Amino acid sequence: MPRRRTRPTIAPLPDRITGEPRPPDAPRRFRGSHITPTDREPVNPPPTPDGYGPALEWSQLTRNDRWHFVGYLVLASITLGFANNGLTLHWLVDWPSIGWMSLLTAALCVLVWRLTKSDWMAAGADWVQHDKAFVDTYHLTRITTTTAGYYPAINLEDDQGRTATISFGMYQRHTAMWNLIYNGIVTSIANGTCDTSPYALDALQLPATFGPAGTAEKGKAWWLTSGGLGMIVFGGFCVDLAFEIDDKLLLLSGIVSIGAGLFVFWKLYLSKKRNTRNEIL
Repeated sequence: MPRRRTRPTIAPLPDRITGEPRPPDAPRRFRGSHITPTDREPVNPPPTPDGYGPALEWSQLTRNDRWHFVGYLVLASITLGFANNGLTLHWLVDWPSIGWMSLLTAALCVLVWRLTKSDWMAAGADWVQHDKAFVDTYHLTRITTTTAGYYPAINLEDDQGRTATISFGMYQRHTAMWNLIYNGIVTSIANGTCDTSPYALDALQLPATFGPAGTAEKGKAWWLTSGGLGMIVFGGFCVDLAFEIDDKLLLLSGIVSIGAGLFVFWKLYLSKKRNTRNEIL
């Protein structure tokens, strides 16, 4: 039987300048040991929100981190080339093929380099910022689920209409930062003025009955079901065609598409199962 979730501990708003007392540890799906650097200053960070306290925690990719992303992309391209042509080297001198592949890889590397140029995350006592977007975490009016890259994420909107997307995979690995953010989120939900959904509560590891019954993402189950079914049908078509034309890459794409569709249905099943059992103790 899955563990039942308890009502979260809501701490008072920390001091805006010192951040004390710090909120308690928040639940998280992604573990990590990221901390705010003390040996260097941030490089060209966006301005902190006017009328709020300073950034108590922050994180920013270094140049070495960005080179790692580019290196992984090049390695993935080479691996894909071997997967499509076998363990031979003849395709490396097939200039029409390697030329297009090189151009595509180079374009993707430039795109990744630019996208990670200002990957800024910061949090104050009562605000969170991603790049230039920020919200007041203690006055949220709407929370919905989304994705950021390959990580699950939430969209936050505050009472001033400001919005920001918070990636769990990025923010939760910075424990001190996530604790500040989470305390504001649960405070907003507990105040009864934040529209949320079972999906958002599940993503935040909160009981399904925590806070008011929200209307956000009311039709999301239908869209997810349709998307999952579409991926399975498309994957089946790709697999069938791949056997006819003997295309290994197309076969792999079809298998991945079918797997993604089945994963969507599995997540829907788990979400429904949790929502029927997650009661406040």
